[in-house]
Amino acid sequence: MAQRMIYESVLHYPINDLRKIVDRFVLVLVGQPRGTSLETWKSWVPDVFKETLYPSPENDTIYNGVEINGENWQKGCQEEHRPIIDVVLVLSEHDAPDRYMTGEDPRLAGLDATPYMTEQHPEGLAWIRETYDRLKFPVNKTKWETEQRENWDWADSINFVYFDDEPLMAECEKIHGYRHWHTSWQNQFLHFNEAVEQLPELFNKCTENSVVIRQRYDASIAIDYSLWTYAAELFSLQWSGVDNKPNHITHHGGFDLSPLVSCHDLRIINGHINASDESHSFDGPGARLFGKTFREWLFGDAKRLLGGSAIPDIRNWAIPEMVIPKFCQDNGFTFNASSKQPPKLMSLLDPPIADQWRYYWYDDWTPELVEELRKIAT
Repeated sequence: MAQRMIYESVLHYPINDLRKIVDRFVLVLVGQPRGTSLETWKSWVPDVFKETLYPSPENDTIYNGVEINGENWQKGCQEEHRPIIDVVLVLSEHDAPDRYMTGEDPRLAGLDATPYMTEQHPEGLAWIRETYDRLKFPVNKTKWETEQRENWDWADSINFVYFDDEPLMAECEKIHGYRHWHTSWQNQFLHFNEAVEQLPELFNKCTENSVVIRQRYDASIAIDYSLWTYAAELFSLQWSGVDNKPNHITHHGGFDLSPLVSCHDLRIINGHINASDESHSFDGPGARLFGKTFREWLFGDAKRLLGGSAIPDIRNWAIPEMVIPKFCQDNGFTFNASSKQPPKLMSLLDPPIADQWRYYWYDDWTPELVEELRKIAT
């Protein structure tokens, strides 16, 4: 009787082999720091990822060096196969205005939960612009770094990167003849770009066996996830050698599979590749390629730069979910579709998980300032 193959051997590395080949994880968190002032965020993000190395007793699948078969196969790691784990936390140097700030949903603006502005109120928008230009709202780096070092004290390195969009706005004006006030939805991608530029020594150490994750701060992580889950999704064996030896680097036809990208919710919409913008994973070469050339690619075409604008004709594609798939398609990436989407963004839960993160991390935001806005914009 032929031996029946277990499911994970078909598309994924068996977990023991996966643990042996991954040499490094780099987790790059980007975008607005929504939720990050809450204990809930700590338990849903840093504490879940910590179980990559240090599983809680109920999730431990390795006891006294012996693997125990269980549902949480992606928790924990034997010491001899322990990968390096680097955490990179990217923030904009100064608070950047977003659509929640302009009245769309005050609960998510990181200020007061009660309305302070009707959506797109003309006088309110003018007040916001004048106030941002005057106060700048720099992040409290000391407070941010102190608390995040505590949240990620189990990682091998914790790295802080700060992004300033002013040079990019000048570049946009030079290329396209107009000047944006600020970058907006692009920040979650440009933050990754900035991390690669500011930390070349770290990213140059990443190999074809490294897993580099770009993920938004406000993405809650499923309790049965760990960094091993991302590795299994990125290093698919679907195109490996016909000799049944695990191989995620070379297609059985002989060509390289790297650079690799793994996308959640990958689909084709009217001929355009689309994927969730919450999280993407790269191998080392893919991370460097995206990090070093994405900004030039983005600014090279106005419709890419203006993504998110209301352009009805999809031939002028303009939504953030298409940006990374388009870039990766243009640059010869191998795509692997992630088999499992993490839970919704904290802001999409009902009711949303919201915190007063602007008050918490940006000292110049005060209740008195918001009350000033409320008097003219509600």
